Amino acid sequence: MKKYLILMLVQSILIAAAIINSSFKPEVLAVNTLATTDWSLTPIYSKTYFDNGVLKAEGRLLDSNKIGWWNFYYSNNNIKKKGAYLKGEKHGFWETFYKNGQTELLLEWNQGLKSGWAKRYFENGKLNWVGEFKDDQKTGLWKSFYSNGELKETGFFSHNTKVGWWRFWDANGNILEEGDYANNQKNGFYKTFYADSLLKTEGYYFNDEPTGEWRYYKEDGRFDQVIKIEDDE
Repeated sequence: MKKYLILMLVQSILIAAAIINSSFKPEVLAVNTLATTDWSLTPIYSKTYFDNGVLKAEGRLLDSNKIGWWNFYYSNNNIKKKGAYLKGEKHGFWETFYKNGQTELLLEWNQGLKSGWAKRYFENGKLNWVGEFKDDQKTGLWKSFYSNGELKETGFFSHNTKVGWWRFWDANGNILEEGDYANNQKNGFYKTFYADSLLKTEGYYFNDEPTGEWRYYKEDGRFDQVIKIEDDE
């Protein structure tokens, strides 16, 4: 009786294993169904190669459109970029690399449009710029840097144009100028500085042109003079 129970238990385990194995077995198209397969509804795995035989790109195609995760490579076999497609359009998080394997760009996409925060790096690994996209246009706060890591400029974008207060520095961290922007042009109060960050001039801009009274300062910080800029007739 005990042997019979053990035998029944073993049979049950084998049957269960067979069922699990069949449920995870990948679907294979039978040869006699190939002619009737609707390939517009059946993804195929695609690979392309460089002339030297090295893999160039790989991923799935559906009705000639890229879908799902794709990898792209340099001719030296290193990864070039990777990310997902939705109906042939970039969608979701993408990462791009330099030939040496260092990350170059981190970027989010929404059905083919840049959307969300993005970061770009120099080949030495230092941050190049960071900012946000919305509907393929720069928006909100952006910062850019020199390759030595020093801050280069910072300010706001709206619909891909500079707006609001912007500041600019040299590669040594000294401020160069700062002021108001509108429609991608200097508009409003503005300051410029000497190399040691001491104030050099201050005044107003209108459509990228200085206007009105401008105050000038000497290199030691002392006030120098006021020059009034007349508007062109």
